[in-house]
Amino acid sequence: AGLDVDLVLDAGAFEGSFADLVEARLGMRPEGAHFAVTVRHPAERARCAALLADLAEPARAAGEQQLAGLRRHLGEVGVDDRSALCLVDLGYSATTQRALARVLPNPISGLYCVTTPAGAATGAAAVFGSGVEFWTGHWFLDHSLLLEALLSSTDGAVLGYRADPDVEAVVRAEPPAGVDRERIGVVQTAAMAYCDDLLRMYGPAVLTDGIDPGAVLGWVSRIRPEFLLPPSELFAGLRIENGFVGRPLDDSAAGQKALDA
Repeated sequence: AGLDVDLVLDAGAFEGSFADLVEARLGMRPEGAHFAVTVRHPAERARCAALLADLAEPARAAGEQQLAGLRRHLGEVGVDDRSALCLVDLGYSATTQRALARVLPNPISGLYCVTTPAGAATGAAAVFGSGVEFWTGHWFLDHSLLLEALLSSTDGAVLGYRADPDVEAVVRAEPPAGVDRERIGVVQTAAMAYCDDLLRMYGPAVLTDGIDPGAVLGWVSRIRPEFLLPPSELFAGLRIENGFVGRPLDDSAAGQKALDA
């Protein structure tokens, strides 16, 4: 299908080395001084698009290898070209879903916690909000980076699949700097225990019935703020692999607006 520059760039903002952008989003790292430059997207979208166009042929070759590995993996788990697929993820813009729809013959849908307008335009289903803009006060979307950190795999991120039948998947062996997989596992175990407690106390209806946030959280306002501050150790080691956007992690509205400027 060739390199879709818009699909690569529409995946989100980026600030950093252009070579890092390509590696994070295409799975290949370009060599040479021409690509070892700092870029800011979307402020320099035209420049980024021109640099990506220079990589059209090697990107196509790398993509063919990745696709062959993915299709081998799908075949091994019983998915053929006619199987309907559903991508389940936190969100948000359905970038991966749209990319897969271009290269796979399968009908593919999406199920997310929250979708942005771009994600909603695909017809994807969303549990907690559809067509929501970032930094508009939505409780899930405005804390999405924390949730992504908490839901990171303790086994390491899957980077891709190889056509080689002896290689099941390519997994990042070493965690990114600042990521403590053991601590993430402890937090996940505690969260699952809390969910189990809720199910035992209230039954399965707690997963489907409507919940009044005021009734559930109203008592919190009666507690003095200093007693609600979580210990700093709780968040130590909770980071996401942030190569997709390049810059140091800043999940604040001010940080995102600065990047988009």
